[in-house]
Order: sequence, then structure tokens, then C-alpha cells
Amino acid sequence: MAIGGRAPYHRKAGPIGAAAATTAVGAWIAFESTTAVGDYFVRLGTSGGVDGRTVMAMNGMTTLSVGVGVTLTSTLVFSAVILFLLALQEARYVVMNEPVIFYRCDGADPSCCVNGPHNKGYNERFVYMNHGRGFETRRVQCMQRHLKVSKKCSMLEPLIVYPKDEKWGFW
Repeated sequence: MAIGGRAPYHRKAGPIGAAAATTAVGAWIAFESTTAVGDYFVRLGTSGGVDGRTVMAMNGMTTLSVGVGVTLTSTLVFSAVILFLLALQEARYVVMNEPVIFYRCDGADPSCCVNGPHNKGYNERFVYMNHGRGFETRRVQCMQRHLKVSKKCSMLEPLIVYPKDEKWGFW
């Protein structure tokens, strides 16, 4: 078993909120661009002196451009809402000093987190021990999936962290 490791991973509300605001601005720009392009193609198709084949092509371009724009806008809006909710949750933990529960494994399996906690790729933010093992998560379901992949690992007692004690902030 390795000695040492890092403190529990803290998701800061400020950068998450800034990312949400940036995503919301991108959604607004995508919406305005979609509207402008759609209006352009409609105006072009209804202008005088345009033959029937051009109007049909413009209808297809209008449908395509508006469809892509609506898809992009809705994806960005959905992402912004999720990021805002996550930022609010993390801010609530800090402001109200609500406990945050972390689930960790002991890292006993030699293949623990070698290819990520669920065999989907390695990322060091999931690992808390110095030797590159020891999965950490806030969700018990993720820990259960990890234990199915790394069969020799076992779950440690949940670690309860209070943000004020750890001096967590927004940035």
C-alpha cells in the first residue's frame, strides 16, 4: 500500500460558473446567428427574379442551416443549465458548510485505475494515492462500477469533508 496522497478533489464554483456563463453567451450567439442565416435564405428565396430551382435549393439550405443552428443552440443551452446547476451546488456546499462525502478504494488491485476507474481511460484527478492508484468519487454508484473492474480493491470508509475545515473557496 502506498503512503501519501492528495486531499479530496475540490470542484470550485467560480470557474464552473464562468464556464456556464461563457456557454450561455455561446448559445445566445448561436441563436442569433441561426435567426440571421434563416432570415437571409428566406429573403433570398422570396426576392424577385429568382427561378423555381433556386427557390427549392434555398429552401433546402434554409432547413439545413436552421436545423444545425437549432441543434447547436439547444446543446449549448442544455450544457449551460447543467453547469449553472453544478456551480450552484458547489457554492451551496461552501456557503452552508454542508458535508461532502467522498468514496475511496484501497488501491490493492495492481490494475486499479491503470486504464481509468471504469476501464475507459486514465485521468489522474480520479486517483488520490501517490503511486497512481486509489479511486476517489462522490457517487457510490461510480465506486461500485470501479469495484467490478478492479476486483481486488475494496471500498474504504466514506470520507466526510466539511468545506470550512478544508478552507475551500469559490476560486
